[in-house]
Amino acid sequence: MFVSLMFLTWGSSSTIVGLSKVVDEVFNSISTEGWYKVIHSMQDVVLGLRSYKPNPLLSLDVTALPNDLSDRTFAAIGMRAKQEEAERLFIKYLSDYQGSDPNVLKFCQELVLNLALANPDYWQQALKVVAENYAEGFIFDANAFYSRIRNDNANTLPIRVAEEITDHPEKYPRFLVTFAESKCREAVASKIIPVGKIAQEDRWGRAVASLGRQRGHGEAWMEAPQASCPQGLIHAQLHPVPFLLLSGPLSGGEVS
Repeated sequence: MFVSLMFLTWGSSSTIVGLSKVVDEVFNSISTEGWYKVIHSMQDVVLGLRSYKPNPLLSLDVTALPNDLSDRTFAAIGMRAKQEEAERLFIKYLSDYQGSDPNVLKFCQELVLNLALANPDYWQQALKVVAENYAEGFIFDANAFYSRIRNDNANTLPIRVAEEITDHPEKYPRFLVTFAESKCREAVASKIIPVGKIAQEDRWGRAVASLGRQRGHGEAWMEAPQASCPQGLIHAQLHPVPFLLLSGPLSGGEVS
């Protein structure tokens, strides 16, 4: 176990790729408890290295890795890789992971959520992974998710996905439901016409009608037909139809 920890924390990119088959046998032979200790010890060491190096993660050529490594090994190497390389590793080797290893599941969830925040096309896959993890009782720390939103302003969430989450909140962890609810509120708020604008339009309409009557004309106000009404507060558009005010017959008499 100590050897595998040294391999992950202090090995160079070329060493990790070159000895990946050897360490794969070690990872597969240790117990679940031992595997848990290796991963969390590695993460603690990497976190400590940030005091000396701004980015202690490695640039790895994930395409050079053997295709027959175990899920444990792919996840462990992915945790040591920089964001872009980790995402490529996930897409190539772990995007269809069906196992139940908590460390691998956590890695997959964090990566697919990062991908979804950067590219909305990944949201359906992200929802599937998160819902399956949640159903199995795996609730992971949401700090990485919130950190990505704050640091990169990557808060893209299509309204259709937000509605899918809020329609079935029992399927997803609270942090994701809260994020979806905020997006739904933003969407509704964007469709509300401010009261001041409605009042301004109403005053303008009365002024036009008054001017028409002063000139011998009136204003007939008709509600414009609407093809569809989106949810939220809707202000019906009214259009004036001018007409001539007559006080006498149309023919055979004089207009007074």
